Amino acid sequence: MSKRKECRYSCGRLVENETTTRCRTCRRADKAGPSVIRPGGPRTLLIDIETSLQLSYHFGRWNVNINPELNVEPTRILCVAAKWLGEPHTIFFSEWQHGQAAMLAVCGTC
Repeated sequence: MSKRKECRYSCGRLVENETTTRCRTCRRADKAGPSVIRPGGPRTLLIDIETSLQLSYHFGRWNVNINPELNVEPTRILCVAAKWLGEPHTIFFSEWQHGQAAMLAVCGTC
């Protein structure tokens, strides 16, 4: 009688027979493709950060180094969206709904 071994992906399940190295759940995840999250595996956080344009007044169009003192309005974060891969819920914070300070405070804790 042979010993049963754990799955190669360290999901904690036992492999059914000696010829396979993965459990049934991880084999199904491999067949389904990369969008399926393996149990106990790493998670992927998708983040989208939208920023505003930087406004400055200057002469010239091409190959111009702009002095920071000429900036009228610096770039800023307008909104942030985040989602865990494989989960339906999306987290969204924006400057116009939550305010700049509240949006950055919440995004710093995500």
